[in-house]
Amino acid sequence: MQVPLDLQSYPINLQNSIIIEDALFNVSEENYEDCIKKLNNFIERRKYYVMRCLGVAAMVNRFKWELYLRIFNDLSLGRLILSYNGINHYLTAAHALKGSHLITHISQEAYENVFPKNSFPYAVAHNDLASAKSMLSQGTVNLKQTVSLFDLEFDSDNYEQISYLDVAGYCGHYEMFEFLLSQGISITGKTCRNVVRGGNIKIIALLIKNKYDLSTNFSEAVKYHKFEAAEYLLSNVDADMPDSLVSFAFCNTRFAYYLHQKKITTPEEFCISAAGSENLDALVYILNEVSKDCEYKGRTPLVEALRKRSFACIKHLAKVGANFNIFDDVGHTAWHYLATSPSTDVLRTVARTNKIDPDLRTKNGETALHLAASQGCITAIDILVEMGADVNAVDANGRTPLIRACIFGRPEPVKALIDRDADKSIKDNEGKTASDYATERDVRSALAGLWTPKKAEKSRRFTK
Repeated sequence: MQVPLDLQSYPINLQNSIIIEDALFNVSEENYEDCIKKLNNFIERRKYYVMRCLGVAAMVNRFKWELYLRIFNDLSLGRLILSYNGINHYLTAAHALKGSHLITHISQEAYENVFPKNSFPYAVAHNDLASAKSMLSQGTVNLKQTVSLFDLEFDSDNYEQISYLDVAGYCGHYEMFEFLLSQGISITGKTCRNVVRGGNIKIIALLIKNKYDLSTNFSEAVKYHKFEAAEYLLSNVDADMPDSLVSFAFCNTRFAYYLHQKKITTPEEFCISAAGSENLDALVYILNEVSKDCEYKGRTPLVEALRKRSFACIKHLAKVGANFNIFDDVGHTAWHYLATSPSTDVLRTVARTNKIDPDLRTKNGETALHLAASQGCITAIDILVEMGADVNAVDANGRTPLIRACIFGRPEPVKALIDRDADKSIKDNEGKTASDYATERDVRSALAGLWTPKKAEKSRRFTK
């Protein structure tokens, strides 16, 4: 019988699916025969789904594994796999072969005929040493075969082909790693990288003991949040920590403290990175040593928190009196970042607790109100105007916040600015008004009504 490649072309009837799932997940010694009877009604028409559900049920209800093994044998599912080798990868991907007991107890005939390249990697990935040894004993596993983390459902974006040893290292399985190493699989650069990503200190120590260079893989420990591994590498190999990776480390308070205590980071760098990582504990800790307005590479803690939208840190810095009027390395103040913030709570907290000049300008002459109008942030517009922001301020191009809102075709900020007496007649350096830009951007119909008096019955066209 020809098995179609696209198994999803067989839609599963919802009612029948529920019957199958119910039978498998609720099977017991008392209702076993009834379960088999129900499943036999579907084994020909729904064989793929029965197999999939059996695998999932065996994973979820491990204490019922003996019952599931009986079902496996009574329904001749071993022969089913033999008859439909083309769907073996589908079955393993659907968890059907992930249960160690199912793998171990499949018949000798099934072991010889099932594709071991699909089931063996799962045994490695799930540290099922007994099943891995059993499959290897059959002599059908090619240890030179490679697999991807995508195939194993560990990383949906990683298609890189790696060895079984690399898989054990990535999953952090020391005993499996030692066993595969004893089987002659070589350690490569990929292996070192995946071992560090896995973060198992015993495996890392084993590689260091055997003179493998892990210094270039330190960044993998940081990126994958394996902070114990990162700490171990810093203590045992000559590993450098690039500035670009410091922020990753500050997602873990203990490791952040470690970096500071070992003087791997300066207090200022510590403070900036903690603020940008929303690590409030680390931020509160380091503010006992440095100023709330300290700088590192042209950034203050407040600006870094705003850039990364670390709202908890923003609120804390506002409460302790951080200066919102300091310009950063690109010529923005805190309010230029806040003006486009989606958090109204943060906006109001900052407005209540700080003395802010709302009309400070960027190098291009933009005020915070220009940015709020461009991005359509109504709450920011309201707060800035309440703080005394100039609704008719012009930037380097002679454009007001109202003109900017029209350029971006945003009716809500246009209305908000007009309601606050924004001047509609101002022309920019090109001699154009807000209505001219609304017409050019083909948003006149959406904005036209905003220019008419509130009591007018009909909308008028934009006029210069």
